[in-house]
Amino acid sequence: AGVRDPKSLEGLATHPSSAVRLAAVVALRKRQAESVADYLNDADPLVVLEAARAIHDMPIPAALPRLAALVVRPSQDDALLRRVLNANFRLGGAEQAAAVAEFAARESSPAAMRLEALRMLGDWAEPSSRDRVLGMWRPLDSRDPQVAVEALKRSLPSLLTAPDEVRNEAVKIAAALGIREISPTLHAMVANTDQPPRVRADSLGALTALKDAKLREAIERGLADRQPLVRDAARRALAQASPAEALPLLEKAIEADNTVERQGAMATLAGMESDGAARVILGSLDRLLAGKVPADTRLDVLEAAAARSTPAIAEKLAAYEATRKDDSPAERYRETLVGGDAERGRRIFFERTEVSCVRCHK
Repeated sequence: AGVRDPKSLEGLATHPSSAVRLAAVVALRKRQAESVADYLNDADPLVVLEAARAIHDMPIPAALPRLAALVVRPSQDDALLRRVLNANFRLGGAEQAAAVAEFAARESSPAAMRLEALRMLGDWAEPSSRDRVLGMWRPLDSRDPQVAVEALKRSLPSLLTAPDEVRNEAVKIAAALGIREISPTLHAMVANTDQPPRVRADSLGALTALKDAKLREAIERGLADRQPLVRDAARRALAQASPAEALPLLEKAIEADNTVERQGAMATLAGMESDGAARVILGSLDRLLAGKVPADTRLDVLEAAAARSTPAIAEKLAAYEATRKDDSPAERYRETLVGGDAERGRRIFFERTEVSCVRCHK
């Protein structure tokens, strides 16, 4: 790195020893030299990866387009592919969005990286301020969402024939981007009882977000479903489409025999602004004070009540807080000991860039 003539380092790209080439990459990295990109075509995968790390991690912005161009090269190296995809994501143009979508649609791409590529398209317009690979603070400006929409549209036919996990993620992202052409697939997924309940519930939610013309059919099918998660999604959709019609169903669901529907009903009620919803929440607080709310739903009742702080609800909340034995952390957070949603927590932990730090730093 301290050599007087940096061009002598560039000339080492053709050296017969891979160890020498690797050392040259490290030296060029320290100099933040754009010419480190010459090593991206090295025959040794370790040298290529080190060059990719130099360009992406330092970073060396001038060399980023050459790193992004590797997206068309077949690879199974997770560390390399994450940096190649992120180079495209950070450059953020229409060409890069198309390349990411095509990578996601390619059968030879590793499944985990296909999912990451799809999530990048979902985040294209409003990227996190934290780098997707390193978790470092590297903010990007907001971008035109239509760039990702057009890229994903072109690759959708191939993605809809992909393995379930990839296809389902593609459908979810397409719906989130407002691609209405995905509606028939969403309806089919809601109706397909062979699909996981979470996928079917998410599909119903996607139809709601799209304000699909046949949403009512999906809601009615969901309300009659055998899976609690799907029924909960149907009630949530109905609460948006017809709050008055949903209210009695939600009032019944808060006393269901399963955690999913009890928690889901309370969350839906918390988002409703009607006096009827406030009345149901107030009744739940009465049941909580009487010790009749299952432990796994107590936090949900408190959160719903906090979201609708009418004088009557505030009075009941104060009465409940007065039942705490002391001010210790264990007592203040006693409702968090049970309940929650393990699957949702897993998805946040592994898929959200904003919480990536806690994967290592606990």
